[in-house]
Amino acid sequence: MNKINSQQEETEYPEHLEFVLNWLGVKIFVKWEENCFGGEISHFEIRSENACTIPLTETGFRSHFLHKQEVFAAG
Repeated sequence: MNKINSQQEETEYPEHLEFVLNWLGVKIFVKWEENCFGGEISHFEIRSENACTIPLTETGFRSHFLHKQEVFAAG
């Protein structure tokens, strides 16, 4: 199993969170917005440094929408 190091490098806002993961020397930038479209939908944006291929995406970018209650239930 690959070890992922995480460190908070950005400011946390009540409805917005940004952080950076380090996976095998590749920085992965994660953004989460709790109230996308002003309602129950949240949004994740995942980008890898230099658009490197990572297990989540071959292009180095992934955008995913889901109900924010799913995020809270997962912890």
